[in-house]
Amino acid sequence: MMYNADDGEKGEKTERRYCRTANRIFRWHWEEQKAQPAVKAITTPKLPAPCLACPMGRKCKGGCFARVALINGGLYCPDPLCPRVTKVS
Repeated sequence: MMYNADDGEKGEKTERRYCRTANRIFRWHWEEQKAQPAVKAITTPKLPAPCLACPMGRKCKGGCFARVALINGGLYCPDPLCPRVTKVS
């Protein structure tokens, strides 16, 4: 089928094809990113002991990972600024 550039049909089909391709590429990159060990460690962390006993532990997931890594040198420590952890310690 021949497309007339004036009627815009070709542009719409090209745009739909581009969107489908872009969505596939985005989904592939999203799945690749989720499989990375660092991303898994942050999105599904192994909570330290004080956080396991805390009622907020599953919501906050152990606090700020950047602060924990900077101060404690690892991801599997509680956030040092957490008021619940400082009460327990």
